[in-house]
Amino acid sequence: MIQTVFMRNGKKKSDYRRIKNVIILVAFVLLGIYYFYLRFQEQQSAQQGSVSSQKVIPYQLAGENGEVRYDANGNLIDTSNFLISVKSSDEVLPKGFSFADLPLFRGQAVITVNNNSPFFTAEEIALAKQGSFEYYGEMDSRGRCTVAFDCLGKETMPVKGQKRGSISSIHPTGWKQARYDCVDSETVMTRAHLAGYMLSAENANPNNLITGTRYMNAEAMLPYEESTADYLDHHPYNHVLYRVTPCFRGSDLMAEGILMEAMSVEDLGSSHQYCVFVYNVQPGLSFKYASGASTYTGIFYDVTSGTVVTDDLDLKTYGMDFSSNTIHTESCSKYTALPPSDKGSFYGDTAMKSQWPSLGCRLCSCMK
Repeated sequence: MIQTVFMRNGKKKSDYRRIKNVIILVAFVLLGIYYFYLRFQEQQSAQQGSVSSQKVIPYQLAGENGEVRYDANGNLIDTSNFLISVKSSDEVLPKGFSFADLPLFRGQAVITVNNNSPFFTAEEIALAKQGSFEYYGEMDSRGRCTVAFDCLGKETMPVKGQKRGSISSIHPTGWKQARYDCVDSETVMTRAHLAGYMLSAENANPNNLITGTRYMNAEAMLPYEESTADYLDHHPYNHVLYRVTPCFRGSDLMAEGILMEAMSVEDLGSSHQYCVFVYNVQPGLSFKYASGASTYTGIFYDVTSGTVVTDDLDLKTYGMDFSSNTIHTESCSKYTALPPSDKGSFYGDTAMKSQWPSLGCRLCSCMK
């Protein structure tokens, strides 16, 4: 009987020891799983970088093959390769901005919009505070570019010495190249980056290139791009929320202009911001924006004297009454009496004076 009790007690101790070992083994396995889970999360965070949460993404994003991928926490990954999914170019115009309400071009290539304050929403600003990114809108059903929406920083700019690659393979909608003596370098059309190379290091990205006149690209847009690049150069740890939206009228293939918005992120625009509309024009030419075709008008608005230096044109300076589209001589009493907001100078080729009425311009009696 003593031996039986001893055997029972020994069996109990053996069972207890076995259970204890199993518990310890399970604990080690669970700790190992947890350790590898933490390492996995760290790797995902490293890959994700400054990617945003799905909840604050302002646009629907489409990745490769139209798929959207998220990590285990619902965060979008690989955003630098993602496009904004849109159905039409009008869909990405910011709320509060009306392209239809903008004045027609009246000789001033750039006008301020919304008191020079961007239309960025609280969600878009929250997204930018998480770090740099670059999103480019999908082309719409007519193959037109839609938007460049970036949070720029030194990390998005080309490194020192990096040269821009060729973009000659891209032919945006409205690409109707033409040559005129009155245009610097003669060719009128350029492939205009929405997010400039100096800011984004983007080369031949078809979702970031539109048909733009040489004047719009090299004269009107450039000062704003350079001001943003200069800000980032002097504030290497700061960022700029940046959006450029081409504006098409109806089914036109050539944009009539672009809306440019920029805001320094860290101080909410206190040190750098603008909101401007840039007209897609070229002094001396008129455009059929439906196709991109251009014609010489013989009228050069006095925007830069360099654009009208040519040997074979008989150019003279005239006055334009913008309120009635009437052309005067500069000495005309009716012209001199106009308020400054209604008048402006332009260069005109006297040999084409008879064609000016066909452009929608009236001739004052002083012109006869």
